[in-house]
Amino acid sequence: MVERGLEPELLLWENFGVSQNSRRIRYLVYFVFVVFMLIVCFYIIFSLEKAGDKASNEVPDIQCPSEVDANAANIDYYAD
Repeated sequence: MVERGLEPELLLWENFGVSQNSRRIRYLVYFVFVVFMLIVCFYIIFSLEKAGDKASNEVPDIQCPSEVDANAANIDYYAD
């Protein structure tokens, strides 16, 4: 059987059964979790930036002419 609950105005929320130590432990756990997630995200972003820089340094900088005709494209395609 389902009973109707009390109105929120009638509850004493300060005495609801959560101790001050429990609140502090929860706050500490949340804080440690957030700091951990920030460190993980920073590491991922830093690693991706480093990999992007490495990849851009390995790709040669080739200057292409403004217009390429079919013959030049064919020669370039079959070149080593």
